Amino acid sequence: MAIKIMIADDHSMIREGLKSLLELEGDIQVVAEAEDGVDCLEKLKICTPDVLLLDINMPRKNGLEVLQTLKSSKSKVKVLVLTVHNEVEYLMKAVDIGVDGYILKDSESAELKKAIFSIVEGENYIQPSLIPSLNSKMIEKNRDEGKIESLTKRELEVLKLLAVGTPASCITSLAKFLLPSSWAAAFDGPNTLMPAARKRSAAPLTRGASGPITTNSIASDLANSVIARLSLISNS
Repeated sequence: MAIKIMIADDHSMIREGLKSLLELEGDIQVVAEAEDGVDCLEKLKICTPDVLLLDINMPRKNGLEVLQTLKSSKSKVKVLVLTVHNEVEYLMKAVDIGVDGYILKDSESAELKKAIFSIVEGENYIQPSLIPSLNSKMIEKNRDEGKIESLTKRELEVLKLLAVGTPASCITSLAKFLLPSSWAAAFDGPNTLMPAARKRSAAPLTRGASGPITTNSIASDLANSVIARLSLISNS
């Protein structure tokens, strides 16, 4: 039985060329075509191909958005991205979403058919020339995730503020609201890089020779410490 294919690409000449190429030997049948992401999703409601050949650059909804929609809805359609984008960022995004295959438009026809047959058989297929950069990016991603996991809960709260562009001065002001009633509970473990504040927390909040120790000053220490720690981690 011929493999049923749907082609989603905003260039009609590419769709026509792919259709002629794939149907040449009779083992593949193009059952539907779509000219953009919205059109693709609409046609998939009435058509169930074995494989969707999906371009990334399309109007209304791009290919990655279509892929996300299909994977979120648990669609059984296998998705093979066919694109001009050889940048590893596009490939990583597609892999993170759950793409079944990823191949470039400048590939040989034999490789395209090999990719189609591979994913129909339940395998994943990434164009071999892209695998070294994908592996490198995945190692980098795992290393970054390890750095994030080393942060305490409080440090992650500050990281979230930094991620949305909150200035350090504002974080200092906000940090006091992150402090629980017990100062000791402000830390999740012994590795938080804030020795000065930890020493200060051991004594009652009283006025001393160095001036008053207040919640504001403790919050400032917390914010500045976390910012320093994040800087150390990002440079490691």
